[in-house]
Amino acid sequence: MPTQYILRFDDVAPGMAWQKFQPFKARLQELGVKCVLGVVPDCKDTSLQVEPDCADFFDRVRSYKAFGDTIAQHGCFHLYTSESSGLLGINSRSEFAGLTLDAQLKLLAHGKNKLQQEAVWEPYFMAPAHSFDDDTLDALKALDFVALTDGYGFFPYSYRGLTLMPQLTAAPLNVGFGYSTVCVHVNTT
Repeated sequence: MPTQYILRFDDVAPGMAWQKFQPFKARLQELGVKCVLGVVPDCKDTSLQVEPDCADFFDRVRSYKAFGDTIAQHGCFHLYTSESSGLLGINSRSEFAGLTLDAQLKLLAHGKNKLQQEAVWEPYFMAPAHSFDDDTLDALKALDFVALTDGYGFFPYSYRGLTLMPQLTAAPLNVGFGYSTVCVHVNTT
């Protein structure tokens, strides 16, 4: 099996760089390319405020879901509350890693409820800053999530009852086999 590619967009929020994202997304849809969209349920992170909030944000997300894009819950508020790098050790900040299981359950449930109210929740998760710990995974499992887009490797694997779809680079990586998840941050690229 040759390398298969997954296109992942992080930081999908009301005030994101829509002028950059919309034309790119429209072209992908013309080509029939489906993506994984990391939607911030209740964005409070001012660093993600690149443009004025779009009033029809969740209408747009619903249309992407109807097209066939996968919606992944990208945190809750997208605010870093600890300096833990979590299981992957990539960044020294996290919205979840280092917090108690109960605190993580509350954050994740708040985000899930918001996405459910907007009819866009799917059982997939994307951790801000690629930072999560075992308590995050236990909380996700308790809230009926089934997978997250992160981890190391070239193939999906199971850990603590969840499927992890590895995400290694921000550019396509062709090793001739497996999966390559390409991570795009439209606010900064």
